[in-house]
Amino acid sequence: MQCAYIEILPFLLAASLGFRHAFEADHLVAVGNIVKKHNSTYLAMKDGTYWGIGHTISILIIGLIMLFMRWVIPDHYFKSMEGAIGVMIICVGVFHLWRFFKNKPLRIHKHEHTHNGETHNHLHVHTICNTTHPSASS
Repeated sequence: MQCAYIEILPFLLAASLGFRHAFEADHLVAVGNIVKKHNSTYLAMKDGTYWGIGHTISILIIGLIMLFMRWVIPDHYFKSMEGAIGVMIICVGVFHLWRFFKNKPLRIHKHEHTHNGETHNHLHVHTICNTTHPSASS
């Protein structure tokens, strides 16, 4: 006797892999950038939910079209697609860095510190509204 639920196993596998993918760093950063604009938890949750629904619907539509048309993406295209996505993510990061720093003068200097008898320098980068301490020591 075969289990009646065996037909839904591929769907459950796809759903669990999609859920896992949704919590990868690139998606968390994307949603974080969208929802951080709001002071209201409700509005942030609404935007995050709409982003997730939009992603889900687009993947579902593309997947259904591919299933019904019996289309298959050749394996050699995946590396090109991953490379293109990587370039896109780098471009988005560069754009956000440029936008952050474009009107903020930078002040870069070194501070000397001694810990346990060992002296080393730390590079400090200051902007008008933010101070960061990169881990650059000499």
